[in-house]
Amino acid sequence: MLVTLLTNLGTAVGLSLFYGTFPVPRSIDGLVAPLVAGSLFYAGQALTFEAVSRGDVSIAGPLLSTKVIFVPIVAAIIAVEAPTVSTLIAAVAGLMGGVMLQLGPKSSPKRLRATVLLSLAAVFSFSIFDVVVQRFGQQNGAREFVPRAMIFATICSAVGMKLSRSARAAPLPSSRPLKALAFVAALMAIQAMLVVGTIAEYGDAAGVNVAYGTRGIWSIAVIAVFGKSLGISEFEGGRRQIILRLVAATFILLALVVTLVRA
Repeated sequence: MLVTLLTNLGTAVGLSLFYGTFPVPRSIDGLVAPLVAGSLFYAGQALTFEAVSRGDVSIAGPLLSTKVIFVPIVAAIIAVEAPTVSTLIAAVAGLMGGVMLQLGPKSSPKRLRATVLLSLAAVFSFSIFDVVVQRFGQQNGAREFVPRAMIFATICSAVGMKLSRSARAAPLPSSRPLKALAFVAALMAIQAMLVVGTIAEYGDAAGVNVAYGTRGIWSIAVIAVFGKSLGISEFEGGRRQIILRLVAATFILLALVVTLVRA
């Protein structure tokens, strides 16, 4: 879980520098919501890693894509905002596109129950986190709330590493793998800064998640252009696989268009 610690640390430092402030709370009340948010974010990360490492990736992928539909539902339950018809259309279209991107030749799932439970738990953790960030980022100000939340996420990551048997038993990576790990963590930190910061600033967790779901289109483009050189054979499933990818991309584009029109 070293990559989680590096990602959250990079996100916390990056957001603190971006807002030009070190978020020192004036009272204990200012720590509760960031603590809850940071804990939820780390829980989502840890559960995602567990779902992918212990479960079947072919099942975890589509389940993790369902976050786009759960965020507006959670927002409605917590009474942050009632989802509009256009929001639900965009969420469903994004969900269908995300799931279809995962379709293709699969091996038989051996650990279905663990995969489903871990993936859905990760989705709910991230969904509640997004809604908490939307509510308290708007209420308390993103400048104060977001860096504090990511500092708590970093603390949770460090504690999680300390308590994890596998993390304690694993040797530290050598310089070359460590550089690659740091590079991946930096990319993930930039992604987290953009997504979390946007939700806190503009208060549209559902719309941000639909836009974030368009990463599936970019993955298709990258694989199509660089797949051979990177040794990725996603399109070797034949015409059916290509058609599925194109239909998925269409659904994701539809979700993005509906979100932009709604805005």
